[in-house]
Amino acid sequence: MKNVSLLLKGSSGDVDRIHEPVALQHGSLGFDGASNARVLSPWGFFTTFPLLPAAAVAAGTEKMLITLGTGTEVIARAAKGGVNVKTQATTPADNDNALLIAIATTDSVVPVSAKSKIRFATRVNLTQITFVQFGAGLDVNLTSPLGVATANDGAQFLFDPTDELGLVAANAMVAANFVCAMKVAGVDTYKNSGVKVVAGVDYELAIEIGVDLIPRYYINGVLVATGASALTDGVSLGVVIGNQISGTAAQKDFDCRYVSLERQIG
Repeated sequence: MKNVSLLLKGSSGDVDRIHEPVALQHGSLGFDGASNARVLSPWGFFTTFPLLPAAAVAAGTEKMLITLGTGTEVIARAAKGGVNVKTQATTPADNDNALLIAIATTDSVVPVSAKSKIRFATRVNLTQITFVQFGAGLDVNLTSPLGVATANDGAQFLFDPTDELGLVAANAMVAANFVCAMKVAGVDTYKNSGVKVVAGVDYELAIEIGVDLIPRYYINGVLVATGASALTDGVSLGVVIGNQISGTAAQKDFDCRYVSLERQIG
């Protein structure tokens, strides 16, 4: 069976048709946080970066939750699959954040090269879209949900509705939309995705880095932006997904259905 379509019904009752037609001899089968099977052809896994409750996270595994703030942060199973991640609740403060990140000593951090052909993908739901910043993608720095204004390379989706980063005036971005950000040796560039963020809606976010080392950004399967230049050959990038309180002292959260870091085969 070389070219087929695969229909699968998940726990939510939705039927997904993923990547059709697919070449199964080059493909792989994965499962997202909602128990929906997905054909990832022609992509094969580097790692599935599984998401589990905090109690199941152990040192040296390929999953981690880190936070900035004082008090008890919360990670729990999301009602529609995956996990719900919240900033700390005891005394929430501006700039508190919570991140699902890679661990530097595992395959969740991978080198960029013409042979790697990396693909990052996730499905997220921003339950709140006011006084919050959000980032999802790949970066050298694994300490903040926002990789901008830091050294080295990265490629991320950003959401900054309060425009704390100042991208609206300086870079003609739209505060209500996802921003496609990249940096090379600490130099940031931005592109408007044209996709408005709506609270409570799931978004499939993907970044593909091909043989030209230029990141391409996809939302719900549609190419929305292409990076301005190539990333540095050989730089190692890790998964970073997280949110940060912006301009208020209220707890913020988001749902993450799944995270994957894959490579193209062939």
